[in-house]
Amino acid sequence: MSTHPEAAAIEQMVSDWHAAMMQLGEAGAEGWASFMTEDGIVLAPGGDRIDGRAAARELGLAFTTAPGFQISWHATQIDVADDGKHAHVIGEFSLSMNDEDGNTISDRGKFFDLLEKQADGRWLCKIGMWNSSVPAE
Repeated sequence: MSTHPEAAAIEQMVSDWHAAMMQLGEAGAEGWASFMTEDGIVLAPGGDRIDGRAAARELGLAFTTAPGFQISWHATQIDVADDGKHAHVIGEFSLSMNDEDGNTISDRGKFFDLLEKQADGRWLCKIGMWNSSVPAE
């Protein structure tokens, strides 16, 4: 991990972001979206670009209300730009949920988040993207 003074704050932000989404339902979706900038962009696999915190919340709600939904993620690399106002996080995730027949669907993969430091000192995600490491069938 980075030795930059902001790296610890970013690592905590990633952990808090995960905890927010684990609330599930409306609270989880709102918690997940609260870590996005107002004009944040989500580049999720298998879908169109999602613009804005409100739209990100709707995507989060699709996950957090899915039966059997569970997710975990952690940072494996944090790099802070020289300006101290931008950073990126690379990490790994795993998730599972049930399909309409109650069967468990699982995935694991990697993510990349571009972060911006806000005027109040918080780090928020400006661009988030992830993709699967599971080979397509």
